[in-house]
Amino acid sequence: MRRKLTGLILLGLILVGCSEDKIPPPQVEVFLGELVVHEFLEDYPTWVRDTDQVVFTVEGGTYNLEHVTKKSDLCDSKGKAIGFGTNTLMLIPTYADGGNCDHLKVPQGEFKSVYRGDSLYLGPDTQMFSGQYPYTMIYEFQLTK
Repeated sequence: MRRKLTGLILLGLILVGCSEDKIPPPQVEVFLGELVVHEFLEDYPTWVRDTDQVVFTVEGGTYNLEHVTKKSDLCDSKGKAIGFGTNTLMLIPTYADGGNCDHLKVPQGEFKSVYRGDSLYLGPDTQMFSGQYPYTMIYEFQLTK
């Protein structure tokens, strides 16, 4: 009886040890599409619109944003992605580069998010339109896999 119990315990430990090897790596989500940049100036009630083709990658809790076209003059950026797959996604850039680009205007903060598995929409929070700031950059992503 004692040998059977010891054997069962050893078998359980072996199976637990094997299951750790089967943990899958973090899933990588890669999206392609448009980043629409809206510029709102309080003195000018019109939107200036630039559109870049981008590659947006999310892996675990990080993101990478690469601009394929450079119409908006924004830099590529990387950082933390908090809340991916929920109705809001927080982008916190930790790195921005890409040569001759605007390092200060990088998509960041909280975005409304619609994730359907094969597509991702990230849009501005309506509070950004409140007119509290004389100058506002609004970013909108329309992406697919």
